[in-house]
Amino acid sequence: MSLSWLNPVDLARLTRGIWIGPPAPDWRPRALCFEKDWVPGSLVIPKGQPFRHGIDVAQIDPAELAACVMLVTEHVQASSAHQLVVPSIDEAVAALAAAARDRYAGTICAVTGSVGKSSTCHLLSHALEQWGTGNRLRPGANTAAGAVAQVVNLDAERYAVIEMSVGEGLRRASRIVRPHLAILTAISPAHLTYAGPLPRLAQLKASIFTGLSRDGVAILNRDIPFYDDVQAVARNHTDTVVTYGDHDDADVRLLGFDSKKRRVDADVLGDRVRYRLGTDGRHMAVNSLAVLAALKKMGLDYRKGAARMTEALPLVQRGVSYAASVSGKRVTLIDDSHNANPASMMAAFQLIGSQPVKRNGRRILVLADMLELGSEETAYHVELAAPIARAGVDRVHVMGALMAKLWDALPAPLRGQRCETTDELREAIEDDVENGDVILFKGSHSNRLWNVVRTLRGLGT
Repeated sequence: MSLSWLNPVDLARLTRGIWIGPPAPDWRPRALCFEKDWVPGSLVIPKGQPFRHGIDVAQIDPAELAACVMLVTEHVQASSAHQLVVPSIDEAVAALAAAARDRYAGTICAVTGSVGKSSTCHLLSHALEQWGTGNRLRPGANTAAGAVAQVVNLDAERYAVIEMSVGEGLRRASRIVRPHLAILTAISPAHLTYAGPLPRLAQLKASIFTGLSRDGVAILNRDIPFYDDVQAVARNHTDTVVTYGDHDDADVRLLGFDSKKRRVDADVLGDRVRYRLGTDGRHMAVNSLAVLAALKKMGLDYRKGAARMTEALPLVQRGVSYAASVSGKRVTLIDDSHNANPASMMAAFQLIGSQPVKRNGRRILVLADMLELGSEETAYHVELAAPIARAGVDRVHVMGALMAKLWDALPAPLRGQRCETTDELREAIEDDVENGDVILFKGSHSNRLWNVVRTLRGLGT
C-alpha cells in the first residue's frame, strides 16, 4: 500500500478539505486506514465519523497518532493528530479512489453474490499469487464504501480481487472501481430485509457489471434465477459474458465432483481439466469454476491456477473442520457459522451429507436462525425440513424462534433439542455427543454459533 503520490496540497484539493494543523509539506500517507488494520503514518478514518467503516483511534499510541492524518467532517478537539476536515467522507474517499484507479496499471476482479463471494475471492486470490503479488483481501470491508476505499490503497499489485456486497451503492461503487472482470456467484434469498424481493435483488447484484467497459469480462453463474435479466444487464456494458456452473449451456461446466477426494472434473470452454480442492463441499467446486473462467479470460494458465487451489484452505467459519474432544468423546466439528441463507444452508446439507462417519458416529446439524429474509422468513425455514431429511442427517439441534418452526416440521426421529440460548445449545450437544459424530454449525453470524464451536474446542468464549 502506498499513497506516496499524494502530498498535503493535492490531498486537500482532491477531497475538498481544509487542514487543521497540516503536516509537513513532504509528508506522504502510507495508506488509507479504514477497517481494523493500522499503518503508522497513514490517512485514517476514525470510528464515529459518517462513514460505513472506521478505526478505533483510542487504541493507537498517541505518538503514532500524531504522525498520521485523520479524515473527519468536523474538527476533533481532543486529538493531537493532523486533521483534514472534508464536507463528506464518502465523497472524499470516492475522489481518492477515482484518482488511484486512474493510476492503477494492474487487473481488478470484482466479485458479488448472495453466497460464495468470499470463498470465490479467496480461491481466486490464492490462484493468482503465482503470477505476482495481489492486494490483501478484506472480507469485512465488502460494503460499497469498503470496496471503494480498497481501491485507494491499490499500488503496484499486478492483480486485485475486491469483494462487493449488495446494496444501493453497488452500482456507484462498481463505476468507481471499474473492474476489468466482474463475477456474480449466486442470487438467492439473503438480506431481503434491505434488498427487497428476489427480482429486485437480482437487479441490484447485476449492477456490479455497470462498471465494466466494453472490453471487460462478465462472469456469471449460469444456474442463477433471473439469468436472462441479469445477462441482459451484463451485455449492456460488455461484449464478453462467460458462464459457469452445472447448466448444460455453461461455458465452464462442472462435470463431476468426488467429495471424498475433493476432486473436480470440469470443462473449460471445451478443454477438460481435473484438479483437487483444499476445501470441502460441492459448492466450493462450483466456486472454483468461476476462478477458472477468470484465469482463462486474463490470459493465464488456468491449469496452473487449478493446481494452486489444492493448497487453498477454507476461510474461518466457512466450513472449517476441527477434531475435538467433547464430553470425552472424539468428534469432528465443522464451523460454517459465518452466515446463513437458504442457498448456503443447502450447501451445508450437502457438505455434512458427504462426510464419512466411523462406526456408530452420526451426522448432526446445529442450526440457528437465518436473519434478514423479509416477510417470508418463516417459510424459508420450514422449507429446509425436506432437504435435511434427504441429506443423511441423524440429528438436528436448533436455536431461535424461526428455527423452532423448522424443528416442528422435521420428522420426529431427527429432532434433537430446541434451544433458546447458546448456553442451552452447548449443553444439549455435550449431553448428546457420541464417539465419531460429525457436527456442523450453521446460522447467521449474530447468533454467535462460532462462539459455541470455540467453547467446545476448549478455546473459551
